[in-house]
Amino acid sequence: MRAMRTFTILVAAIGLLTGSFAPAQAQDWTGRGRVQGTVLDPDGDPVEGAKVTLSTGRGEESGPPAMLTNKKGKWAYLGLAGGNWLVKIEMEGYLISEGQFPLNQFQANPPITVNLKPIPEEVIREAAGARVMEELELGNSLLAEGKTAEARAAYEKALVDLEPENQPGVLMGIARSYYQQDNQKETEATLLRALEVDPEYVDALKLLSSLLVGAGREQEAKVYMDRLPEGEVLFADAYLNVGIDYYNNRELDEALAEFDRVVKNFPDNPDAYYYRGLVLLNKTENERAASDFRKLLELRPDGPRAAEAAEFLKYLDGGE
Repeated sequence: MRAMRTFTILVAAIGLLTGSFAPAQAQDWTGRGRVQGTVLDPDGDPVEGAKVTLSTGRGEESGPPAMLTNKKGKWAYLGLAGGNWLVKIEMEGYLISEGQFPLNQFQANPPITVNLKPIPEEVIREAAGARVMEELELGNSLLAEGKTAEARAAYEKALVDLEPENQPGVLMGIARSYYQQDNQKETEATLLRALEVDPEYVDALKLLSSLLVGAGREQEAKVYMDRLPEGEVLFADAYLNVGIDYYNNRELDEALAEFDRVVKNFPDNPDAYYYRGLVLLNKTENERAASDFRKLLELRPDGPRAAEAAEFLKYLDGGE
């Protein structure tokens, strides 16, 4: 009789996915990557002529030239290097929309959809008159030019005359001015001020969540990620990092919930199946674990985790 093979599952600490937050080189932003997106107004209609600017966050020439959206609100860039990118969208009559996303130059990247928020002209004029509107427009213009300190000063002048319920949008402008200066402490503090007024302010929730994940503060980020409404999600690595943190702390059910979320929203992400497979393996849900490892091999047969997944499958299938 053949002796049964023993297999020990080692639960080791998994390193966080830091690749998405590695800074791009200032003059090395070209590559093979492609990203596209759509700009919509609050009613979901396309916005034509919105200015879209991509950069690595390392100076004015750290990305391709800006472009305008077409009649369908569409934009697309080719020839980008992999890594963490910043996107800024500007349109007259709307607040500047700015965020970040990870770009993989060797596989398809999910499209970016942005709903612009109009400058609340009527509310502002009733609360503080035309001067406040002028300060907001000046702040937007200066921020678009990269004059962050001057933009912040204009936003703060407008903020003084606004009722608290009308302040979150202006606070977002101030937060973005700090963000462009890599001042995480003040960015975070300003976003929290906006969320104190409007706890469901999606732009603030997204930027704060991304900021905290990027700083390795996954559990803090999860508080704000969980407040995002249905259909509003961050990039996959944000949820993966939260799940990994749970896994390393042996909180398997919580880790599984995060990896399930990634699989649901990013079904072609092989890392989601790898980490979920590990959790299921540790929970002795072997059939489900094997299914995830097979899916990983289907999506990325030559990837860095393919050999390990194949070994797990060999064990689960009872092979030598």
